[in-house]
Amino acid sequence: MYADIQEEITQFQDSKKDADADLDQAAALLAEDAGKLRARRAGQIPGKRARSRSTSPAAGQPIHKKPARDTAPCGVGNPT
Repeated sequence: MYADIQEEITQFQDSKKDADADLDQAAALLAEDAGKLRARRAGQIPGKRARSRSTSPAAGQPIHKKPARDTAPCGVGNPT
């Protein structure tokens, strides 16, 4: 009975160590990527320029919306 409990405690401690190691690794990777991004923004590392998602020549142009309904009063050019 005591050995089973001791084994469970050991497993929990090991899993915590694994989780801590995973977090440390993830933090190191994020820090490395952040450093690369800062260097790229500063112009030290050449990189790809951001492109528009659309290949249309009108990409980025404002969209002119039509009114949802005719604003003329009833009976004046409005069939309703």
